[in-house]
Amino acid sequence: METSVAPASELPVAPAPSASSPGSSSSASSSGGEEPTEKLPPAAPVLKPLDPASDEDGAGAHGLASAFGLMKDRAATAKKTLGPQLLNMKDKTSKNLRFAYWEKTTNVHKTRDAAELDYDTYLQMAISKGDATESIMTDVRRTYGRVAPHKRAANHKDEVSEEDLTTQLSEILHALAGRFPAVGYCQGMDYIAAHVLNKVKKSGSAADTKAEAESTFWLLVTLFERYELHDMFAPGLHKLHVHCFQTQRLLELTEPALAEHFASEKVPIEMFAVGWFQTLYLYLNVLPQDTLNRIWDVFLFEKNWKIMLRVALALLQLSEEYVMEKPIDEIMQFFNTFADKADEILAESTLTERALRLKVTNTVLSKLQKQHIKHKRASPMKTQAFS
Repeated sequence: METSVAPASELPVAPAPSASSPGSSSSASSSGGEEPTEKLPPAAPVLKPLDPASDEDGAGAHGLASAFGLMKDRAATAKKTLGPQLLNMKDKTSKNLRFAYWEKTTNVHKTRDAAELDYDTYLQMAISKGDATESIMTDVRRTYGRVAPHKRAANHKDEVSEEDLTTQLSEILHALAGRFPAVGYCQGMDYIAAHVLNKVKKSGSAADTKAEAESTFWLLVTLFERYELHDMFAPGLHKLHVHCFQTQRLLELTEPALAEHFASEKVPIEMFAVGWFQTLYLYLNVLPQDTLNRIWDVFLFEKNWKIMLRVALALLQLSEEYVMEKPIDEIMQFFNTFADKADEILAESTLTERALRLKVTNTVLSKLQKQHIKHKRASPMKTQAFS
């Protein structure tokens, strides 16, 4: 089976970004870290279709199209590399084994050893400053119940004190704000922190020891420093813009009919991709635990965002037949709940297997990132729409 790529002349123009949640930051600056953009005449194109004859900046249609296709042994390779123990973990005992694997594969000890300050110091710094406290407490109370990581498990029992969990989660988020003052706190960080906290716990209750809270914190610090989360949440949301743009272009290259339908219905990819990417798919609360575990395992092992983009593309491909010809409101509703197709589309054996077979290379992503820079310069106001 081959992945088809549309001729460059048929590729639709990417829809303009739109505001979406999560994604608002409590950091003092709303544009820090953004490079200056040049103003072009109003007639300048937002994004022109790829020219088959051009390979300007390595971003021509030939360069991109040649990088697409199926990688038939990728799923099998991932299974062999990650090991059957990880891929089949379901109970609470194996949950702790999974966190141990995460710590090892991400080299958390290096982050912790290189730190100048400890967890308590970062926590007290943020609490004394107080800038992020109101946002953290509001979001932890409101969204922790939605993420409910302890309730995703197939056989969960309501043995977790949400008050204990929210208190501990807010402390961890304060410590993160202390560690990364330029970021502060941004919606989406609470989802990720709650998920990691759930993995480190040794029982169904809140983390019993200070050591467990610190383990959660240092893994999160590692994700910020080595897995691009800092730039995903920093003012300007630079990496979020990039990944949404890359997803849009990947959709245009692999599923041109669906991309064209989205454009005609004025459905920007950001309307659902922001929630997916800024919470590492935790915002999609209908996603089964087994599927979520597999995505995170691969993400932490590969140490880059390819699996996140593959999953987004797989979700769109698997949903095509159910959203084609539908109006914008029905499209958005479908991607929130996946209706009666959730079991079919979101199953680990369906979604991650499809995602792992999609060949999205670093070369392709690099070329698309260069395109994003040109797109941003051509339409600075539009690319700042959901900053």
